[in-house]
Amino acid sequence: MIYPVSTGRMSNKAANQRGRICLRVICFLAGAWVFGQGYAATDNAGDSTVPMPDPNSAGDETTQMPQAATTEPDRREEVFIQIQTRLREAEQSRDILVGEKDRLEKQLIDEQGARSKIEEALSVIQMERDRAREALSQTKKGLMETEATLSGFRSELSKMNGILRQYRDALGKSKDALIDITAERDRLAAELKQSQDEQVRMSVQLDQIQSTAGGLKNEMVDLQARLPRTLGGGASLETLEREAGKSAAELRKIQDEIRRDSGKSTSGQGDAAVSALRNWQLLIASATQASGVYRLQPGDTLGKTAQRFYGTNLKWRRIYEANQHILDNPDRVIPDLTLVIP
Repeated sequence: MIYPVSTGRMSNKAANQRGRICLRVICFLAGAWVFGQGYAATDNAGDSTVPMPDPNSAGDETTQMPQAATTEPDRREEVFIQIQTRLREAEQSRDILVGEKDRLEKQLIDEQGARSKIEEALSVIQMERDRAREALSQTKKGLMETEATLSGFRSELSKMNGILRQYRDALGKSKDALIDITAERDRLAAELKQSQDEQVRMSVQLDQIQSTAGGLKNEMVDLQARLPRTLGGGASLETLEREAGKSAAELRKIQDEIRRDSGKSTSGQGDAAVSALRNWQLLIASATQASGVYRLQPGDTLGKTAQRFYGTNLKWRRIYEANQHILDNPDRVIPDLTLVIP
């Protein structure tokens, strides 16, 4: 670590600059004095040369004197004029320079003390520099070790990057597979919802079917009770004829109401009565082993019916005797009556 050093008056750079200025002034005065002595010797002895100051004695600056002519009078005159000009300039600035020299000498003394302090500080700085160099050496050594370790880390990082790329590829494939699985799950969920809805609907239908089956079972029991013994039932022929007579009477009643009030609608009731009569007549035909049944049409009579089935109208009585349970008078037949054809 380098510690800044203060002289108390000026910096080390300013002190050095002042010293150089002072040295230059002294060298200039010394050169001017030597030049004056050389000129005087030349003037008295008639020497052809002018002594030059030593360049190495001037410090940072060397005052070069012009070379005098050896034989030519005009050259000597020119050199003499130049020398006089320089002497006048030197005399004008000498007094100023002498004062400046005294001041600089005093300042130089002061700065020598500061220089001593600076040298002490410099010694400390050099020690700190040596320590810093040693620390730098250790740092370089540690840096080399760190660089080797970092190289290993880079190699491991390269391997990890390769593994990471593999994981990313696998993750991309997993995401695609997850998307497919999600789509399949949604499809199966929709199918499951449809299946559940269908199950609920079928359950409702099953309840309805079971309810209907119960009613049909009751109807079957009732129907079996109405079947003739020839069909495995328990109903007698008299019972069947009595029920058929009731249905025929109901049909006549409905038709009478229609004739009295033509605007009255009893078609539903009439159809039910016609259907019930037909069912009873079929059972009777089965019990008596008749040929079949026939539903009378408007304009039909027993004679026409005998003509239709037997080829002669003379056998109308045979039809009448087989249907006396629904016919009071052979001449009073109405349409929609179902007759047993023996």
